[in-house]
Amino acid sequence: MTVPTLDYLVDDEGATGDGSTLDTAAIQAAIVRASDAGGGRVVLTPGKTYLAGSIVLLSHVELHVPGGATLKASPEFADFSVRQNGVVQMDEPASDHSSVLTASFLSADDARGVALTGRGVIDGNGRSYVVEPGVDIHAAADHRVFTIYFRDIVGVAITDVRIVDGSLWTVRLSRCDDVVVHAVSIKNDVRMPNSDGIDIDACRGVRISDCDIQAGDDAICLKAAIESTRDGRVCENVTIVGCTLQSSSTAILCGVECDTAIQDVVVSGCVIYSSNRGLAVSLRERGMIRRVRFENIVVNTDLFDERWWGRGEPIYVTAAARSTRVGTVSEISFRGITARSPRGIFLYSEVDGAVEGITVSDVELELIAPDRVSATDPHRADIRPVPHGGIFDDPVVAIRVHGVRGSALRDVRVTRSAQLSRTAVARITDSMNVDFHDISVDGERLVDR
Repeated sequence: MTVPTLDYLVDDEGATGDGSTLDTAAIQAAIVRASDAGGGRVVLTPGKTYLAGSIVLLSHVELHVPGGATLKASPEFADFSVRQNGVVQMDEPASDHSSVLTASFLSADDARGVALTGRGVIDGNGRSYVVEPGVDIHAAADHRVFTIYFRDIVGVAITDVRIVDGSLWTVRLSRCDDVVVHAVSIKNDVRMPNSDGIDIDACRGVRISDCDIQAGDDAICLKAAIESTRDGRVCENVTIVGCTLQSSSTAILCGVECDTAIQDVVVSGCVIYSSNRGLAVSLRERGMIRRVRFENIVVNTDLFDERWWGRGEPIYVTAAARSTRVGTVSEISFRGITARSPRGIFLYSEVDGAVEGITVSDVELELIAPDRVSATDPHRADIRPVPHGGIFDDPVVAIRVHGVRGSALRDVRVTRSAQLSRTAVARITDSMNVDFHDISVDGERLVDR
């Protein structure tokens, strides 16, 4: 993507950068000037903090936040004029699926060549939307703000910036093509519900690399939401490489929302730490998730407050109907995974034939007792969101398989901590043609089946 390099200074449009005066109009004026001239770079001044409400990026405009500069979202919801049609399902409390009224801080819609760059800070001001602070999870306002929401854009580049304190999904990209997200740092309050790091919704040709993300809720989530796929559009051709991730829910998730398809995805060379779930493919709608590869990844999980989705699973594949029916999950592989987790590999389908063709190979799994004092009982499984609640008693095992067809686990090496020395290796129910090869526990090889 090529963006003209002529600079437009927001200070020239009257921005103060004093951290208390709203500079929305001045920043927007610089963006309009750059766009009207055929494109350019809108630049903030180092050493200043620019407070603003909704800012709309236009075609061929790069918003540059240099090191030492801060672009800060207003604490007042009324300052955000850009409202979004897409709804967010509340995860807290987990059984409440009421929608959040959403607005956007930095947005772009139906444009080409949009960029957000620099080594400065974009502050989502999520602390202003905490209604009641919590030890493990906050109670948050129903009216909250997407920090970045780009929709129907061809050519997106988000590079180097440091994003902090998002109140809702921090970077949401919907129906975008040719996307680069590189060397971005996202540091959210991990107690803030719905404060995902990056959400890729019905996008095509996406490259996420070398990012450092700490998020309440999913760190990186791929989806094909119903509001973005009414014309049949899918989420496809996505690579996620070299990222370091922490999440109070799932570090990397394909699903839950998938009305059409999520397909042709590669995730490699990542490190996941202190997360409630590691690598997940989770289908609850009528679409399909297929041809997804996870490889060469380190996963360290724990058990969090039960209001967060997840039970410490390092590898998690599930299918269940949230409403009327669920589609299919197929051709999913996990290879070269090193994990340290309080629960094991979890492959589970509530619908016969919905999950098949899962391959798990070259996995080293250390089963441990939960580290967190506030952890809930590990002998419970979690397949939320489903109508019946989704949490049920399920003993800790290294490998849990239910309702799965035509899959294989090969070269899986399990070690158990002293507290879990009597833990069973595998529990398989209602499954067909699931093969086990070269499975070992505490150094002892089991018989293939």
